[in-house]
Amino acid sequence: VERIVPALQSVLAAALHRAELQAEVVETAALRRNDEMKTALLRSMSHDLRTPLTAIISAAGALDPRQPDPEQVAEVRAVVLEAAARLASLVEKLLDLSRLQSGSAEQHIGAYSLEEVLSEAIEHVPGAPAVLRLSLDDDLPLLEGDHGQLERAFANLLENAVKYTKPGAAIQLR
Repeated sequence: VERIVPALQSVLAAALHRAELQAEVVETAALRRNDEMKTALLRSMSHDLRTPLTAIISAAGALDPRQPDPEQVAEVRAVVLEAAARLASLVEKLLDLSRLQSGSAEQHIGAYSLEEVLSEAIEHVPGAPAVLRLSLDDDLPLLEGDHGQLERAFANLLENAVKYTKPGAAIQLR
């Protein structure tokens, strides 16, 4: 018994050390994936932020300060307002993401009708009400979650659908 106990202790210590090393490997892989996702998000957001900024800069640069044409001023105003609204939306999404990651976002968990959440999301997507056709079954279960986050998630998906659909084509949401 005196010889077996130290041997078992040694085997047990090695097994525990191996388990700790495996846990570190898993954690490191998760951190690496998290970093890769953050990098991809930053690249995407960088591109998304540059687009409205470029529109604002180009529109303002097109104005002739010596002889402003009222039609041109109205056109530039519309471009700048649309691009600024897009920037504001992107910044708000970044702030929401930051709040979610930090855990400071207040959640209001409840049960919500998919039709209600989608209808509200559609209202917040420019151009969506004109091209989206919503068709839902009557017997769908309620969604459980934070209403605001659900609405934003669906609005993001719908915004991409509108953005990447050919002009004039209808989008069927079923």
